[in-house]
Amino acid sequence: MSKIKDYFIQDNDPEDDYQILHQEAANVNIRLYLNNSDYRRIIYHVITYMEIILKRFPELSGISAPTIGFPFKIIGIKEIKGIKEEVKFLFNPVITNKSNIKNRVQSNCASVKDKADVQRFDWITIEFHNTKGQKQQWPDIRGKTSNVLQHEIHHIEGIVITDLDTTKGK
Repeated sequence: MSKIKDYFIQDNDPEDDYQILHQEAANVNIRLYLNNSDYRRIIYHVITYMEIILKRFPELSGISAPTIGFPFKIIGIKEIKGIKEEVKFLFNPVITNKSNIKNRVQSNCASVKDKADVQRFDWITIEFHNTKGQKQQWPDIRGKTSNVLQHEIHHIEGIVITDLDTTKGK
């Protein structure tokens, strides 16, 4: 039986090239994605692999390409649509609006051994491109979905939960 850590880059593990976790990922070039079938095929293979991992491990709520070794700004997040679970993929997501209120939450990560207490915005609005290359806005995201998206956006920015741990140094 496979273990979750067998699919994720492990932070500070000398056997992994873990520096990818601490570097800002590259944007998916939307023009190339729309106009170049070879480029689109590469991105498609990355998101297919991300979806396989999300389905294999039901405890995962989201995934980012850098955590599995691909340096692109791609996030996958599980969404419940009626009784069906679907994976929504976001290319180049950015937070465009956020609450002034932050909440302290305990966060875990498949790339980090320990949990961490981190601050997350109460709600966020994001812009991203979907898998058709269309720019979209997702407003007023709250609760678990907001926390998962903030966590994954941090990953594509080169930030891991241990960088944000509010208990560090205490």
